[in-house]
Amino acid sequence: MAVKELTDKFETMEAQETVRADPEEIPFRFAAVKIANELDRAVRGKIYAARNSVIERINVVLEERMKKRVRRLLQEGRNDQHVKKRFEQHWNKAR
Repeated sequence: MAVKELTDKFETMEAQETVRADPEEIPFRFAAVKIANELDRAVRGKIYAARNSVIERINVVLEERMKKRVRRLLQEGRNDQHVKKRFEQHWNKAR
């Protein structure tokens, strides 16, 4: 999958994912607002945990996109030490 397709996949996931906020399901993008406005700590915790599980799924796509983008930059001859260093740091941390 190309970087452009991964970007589209990420944006689609972010727009379509929902989070369980008992007793309702809310859009993922609204979850942070719901957490900020929720008075009950236990409910905030549940929403937060549900939101984090969505973020973990989205991060898989974002990580793949980032790796492809850096590889493409390096293949295009961008011999930028900063790009290489950041990629290597992330790659080593992900292993």
